[in-house]
Amino acid sequence: MGNHTQKITVICLLLIAACYARDTYSIEGEIALPPKPYEKPEDIKIMLTDHIGNIYYTIPCSSGAFQINDVGSGTYLLNILSVQYVFDSVKLEIKSGKVRARTVNDTSVAIPYPLELRAIGRPNYFQEKIPYNFAGILQNPMIIMGGFTVIMSFALPKLMANMDPETLKEMQGGAEGNTGPTFMQQVSDWKPPSIEYHRR
Repeated sequence: MGNHTQKITVICLLLIAACYARDTYSIEGEIALPPKPYEKPEDIKIMLTDHIGNIYYTIPCSSGAFQINDVGSGTYLLNILSVQYVFDSVKLEIKSGKVRARTVNDTSVAIPYPLELRAIGRPNYFQEKIPYNFAGILQNPMIIMGGFTVIMSFALPKLMANMDPETLKEMQGGAEGNTGPTFMQQVSDWKPPSIEYHRR
C-alpha cells in the first residue's frame, strides 16, 4: 500500500513538472566597439527584459561575445548598459527556437542573428552652455522704460528750448494754476464714512 502511494505521488509530481516545463533557448550575439575603445567589453552589462518585467543580465567576454541562457518563447527588449557608448535598443521575438530581432527606433529593419550590435555614438552628459544674448536684454521691459526715461531727460530740455515762448508761458501758467490737491493727497486724506446704527 505504501509503495503504491509513493508511485502515485511521483507520477503527480512528474505531471505537475511537465505542465510547468517550457522549452528554453539561448540568445547569442556580439557587441562591436570602435578601435581604441574608451571602455572594455567586460565593463558593459547586457539586460534582457520580458513582457512581465523579468530581467536577465549577462556580461560579454573580452571579445565582445555574449550569451543569455534559459530564455523562453516570447517578446523581449534587449538593452546594452554602457557608460561610454550608446547602443540601439533591440526588440526580440522568440518563437519555436527562432529569434527575430529588430531595432526599437526602426522596426522595419531586421537585425541578423546571431546579433551583432554596434555602438552608434557616445552619450552627452553635459548640457551645452547657451551663449549670452544681448538682444534679450534690450527686450526687457525695465530696460526699455529706463532707456526711454534717459532719452526723454536729454530730449525734453531741447524740445522746450525750441518751443514758442508764448506756448511755454501758457504751459507754465497752467501748471502753476493747478493748485488743487493731487490724487495721492486725496487718497491720504480720505476717511471712511461713519455708519450709525439705530435701535428699533
